[in-house]
Amino acid sequence: MMSEAELLAVVKSQLGNSIKYSNDDFNAVNEKLIDSYNQELYGIEVDGRSQVVSSDHYDMVASAMPPLARIFLGSNKSMSFQPFGEDDKEECRQKTEYAHYLIRGQRDSFKILFDFLKEPGFAKCAVLKFYPEEIRRPEYVSYQGLSEDEMAVVMSDLEGGDKVDSVEVVSHEEREGQRFDVRFKVVKKTKRIAIQNVPVNSFIITRGASSLKDAELVGDVCTKRKGALIAEGFDKKMVRDLPVKGQRDTLEQRRFEDQGGYDPQTGYHWTNDEVEIEYLYPLVDRDEDGIPERLMVVKCADRILEVEPYGIEPYAVMSQIPMPHVLIGKSRGEYAARIQLQRTAVERGLLDNIYSVLRPRMAVDDSAGSIEGGKVDLDDLMTDQIDGIIRVDGSPMDALMPIVTPYRDWE
Repeated sequence: MMSEAELLAVVKSQLGNSIKYSNDDFNAVNEKLIDSYNQELYGIEVDGRSQVVSSDHYDMVASAMPPLARIFLGSNKSMSFQPFGEDDKEECRQKTEYAHYLIRGQRDSFKILFDFLKEPGFAKCAVLKFYPEEIRRPEYVSYQGLSEDEMAVVMSDLEGGDKVDSVEVVSHEEREGQRFDVRFKVVKKTKRIAIQNVPVNSFIITRGASSLKDAELVGDVCTKRKGALIAEGFDKKMVRDLPVKGQRDTLEQRRFEDQGGYDPQTGYHWTNDEVEIEYLYPLVDRDEDGIPERLMVVKCADRILEVEPYGIEPYAVMSQIPMPHVLIGKSRGEYAARIQLQRTAVERGLLDNIYSVLRPRMAVDDSAGSIEGGKVDLDDLMTDQIDGIIRVDGSPMDALMPIVTPYRDWE
């Protein structure tokens, strides 16, 4: 059996060959696509010239969403199972209903699916993750004036409640007459099938993978608070010692620009500290029988938190333009961004021409050889004011002449 240190070394080697950590071109393309969609400046702008950016990329994504929403987010079933014969009809009907319930019964299911459909417009792909989730949540119940027998009955009733994992007394104050004020902490454990969006910059997959099944490593990186990890069942002492997450990456920061960015606040209580968790699903021959198996490895920094056989790759990946023999295809945004750059150049040229027509450059007679002694007061000339005056020495026709820029009709 492979030791934990050996497993960690294998996983780190696989991470080094993933698109997230070894393919700067993939990350750069996604950053350029989100900048194009947001109509960010190109960095080649000149002061005093037009800096307009065409909206072709944004318009392409926005126009595609209504028909996609009607098809995939309407009242129809999310998917359907087709029977092979009469005996399969009832089973297929039940499977169809159950699958629809799992997908559309999610909290915020509309937004999850909407984001999945929209993100490929400004990213190379969109990723969904599905997995069984088990959460422990505490609730507090208080009773006043209970006798010891009543306390025992209440404790028994609470322990027998639905989805109750544990019950403990957190406060116990005695009153007169052998009566007590008691507060119970009831921890409930809930299980569900969770579906969530994975940001493209958080997705991990082996470079050159043609499918999820063939990928040597699949996974994602997420940020969680330490308190949330404890609620998932991880050991409190272990979680408290985990390193705090540092600065977010470039694409992650840009996602929150409209909100002023994002800087994690730490120090006010350790349970609110954020840590970076990697959920990895590598193909590893851990039992050394010669056959690699799909594992689930939960990792933080250089520490493995959990390992178990998993068997599947719990992701769905979609690109708008599939390409043969590769998992991640192309985005329509890659082509829209090129058109947007061309249209931007045309629009900027048109606006610069209009500015030049409306505010032409001026030829000035400065034959006296100095600003003070010239025929035109240059301070007046440089003051751009409607109904303003320009002082000249002699006839204005002899001292000033606009340099006419012809208007160009780009239509």
